[in-house]
Amino acid sequence: MSNDKVDETKEEVVKEFSADQTREELVEKFNIEDNEDNTELLDSLVADKQAEHKKFSTAITQKISWRTKAQEAEEKVEKKPKAPSAQAISEEELLKKVDARFEERDLKSNGLSDELTEKVKSYAKVNEVSVKEAINSDYIKFEVKGEEDKAKAEEASLGGKSKAGTKKGYSLDEVPKFDMRTKEGKEDFKNWEEWLKKQ
Repeated sequence: MSNDKVDETKEEVVKEFSADQTREELVEKFNIEDNEDNTELLDSLVADKQAEHKKFSTAITQKISWRTKAQEAEEKVEKKPKAPSAQAISEEELLKKVDARFEERDLKSNGLSDELTEKVKSYAKVNEVSVKEAINSDYIKFEVKGEEDKAKAEEASLGGKSKAGTKKGYSLDEVPKFDMRTKEGKEDFKNWEEWLKKQ
């Protein structure tokens, strides 16, 4: 709604009330004679109508005012160019993030030790290849084999945890305590049960 139309509407609402015209309408509507005896009654009725009209015109004026302010605010919003979102990222950056997530997944799914994981990351970065390609490279395969051989050698040695646990001496007088939360504890318990069956 333009400002000219708003001004016209305000004027119409304000001009609409006329005491003389309202007096004539009341005389006609309630069949009251317009004389000195009814002057006080008619004046009171006209004053009531005028108060009602004032409240009504105030409400209309406020409504028009608020509508105008809302339209002005909308126009200001429409005129402002929308700034690009701070969260917007380029397609290239998005692809890099997705690739990084996949590489992280590949690293975790291979079950490599922390040391080997770091070697894989370094190898991939230096040679500019993916993590998957780095894992399948001869160098990393050699490192994995070396780590496996080292673990087997430790297990086979006299100080190996699982082998040393089976050579325990058990007694019928005392029930040993086993830590069932660990693999070694469960194996010890199994060995003790087998020893007990043989007794």
